[in-house]
Amino acid sequence: MFSSRFTARIRRLKDAMQKVSFGKLHTRTQVESHDELGILDTSFNNMVSGIQSLIGEVERSERLKKEADLKAFHYQINPHLLFNTLNSIQWKARLQGAEDIRQMLYHLTMVLEGNLDISQELISMERELRMIDHFLKIQEVRYGSTFEYELECDEHLKRYLIPRMTLQPLFENIFFHGFEDGKGVIRLTVQEKGNHLLLKLSDNGAGISPDKLKLLLLPNMTNRKGRGGLGVQNADQKFKLHFGLQYGLTVQSIQGEGTTIIIEWPKKEDNLHGSNQDD
Repeated sequence: MFSSRFTARIRRLKDAMQKVSFGKLHTRTQVESHDELGILDTSFNNMVSGIQSLIGEVERSERLKKEADLKAFHYQINPHLLFNTLNSIQWKARLQGAEDIRQMLYHLTMVLEGNLDISQELISMERELRMIDHFLKIQEVRYGSTFEYELECDEHLKRYLIPRMTLQPLFENIFFHGFEDGKGVIRLTVQEKGNHLLLKLSDNGAGISPDKLKLLLLPNMTNRKGRGGLGVQNADQKFKLHFGLQYGLTVQSIQGEGTTIIIEWPKKEDNLHGSNQDD
């Protein structure tokens, strides 16, 4: 009688293990005491719960991966249609002698191509600055020659990498929140600081109020209004994700005088095999 009580519990645990081996992951054993067999029952239940959770996570990951693959395929089709449409409009504008529209569409196509090319997350400074040139050409068609742009970046610094489409949202903020009717001065400098790069983007626009400046880089501030907002935070997060949490944006601003954004990050460039390496 004494041994049968233990063998029955062992047999029940063995049956539960067999059910789990057949894929019945909802199986659990009843814990009747705190002796060695009770501890074994508890450990078995915890193990099965862990396996069940792990399988659930794998299933969710696979489902998300499938959805991401479908979205990627969808996004590959949409840009193709968009570029073809823009090129058709550009050609028609050229035939009708609307040169300003043709130029604007050309530069817009170049900017969109840079935005939608997800093959590289880190690109050369030269390529990023080229996208800014196209963006500024669009603003020039829109506002005329109302703004000045000063760039200071030595040629040898243009080979270093920067997160893709980092600067364009910052320039957009200048025109849409800082300048009135596109009037103002923008100055962009890129310099070496040891093994780091130091970028400063300044404007003499409206500036940012102290209250908004405090909230500008805080996470989960999706309901922000006014200057900065999502574009600044996204740029900050890109540098943190690629280079480490100690890097990112520093924003200095005086309301009514202008804003300066400072970014410092480690030098990194493409090697001959196309992968990234530290300087």
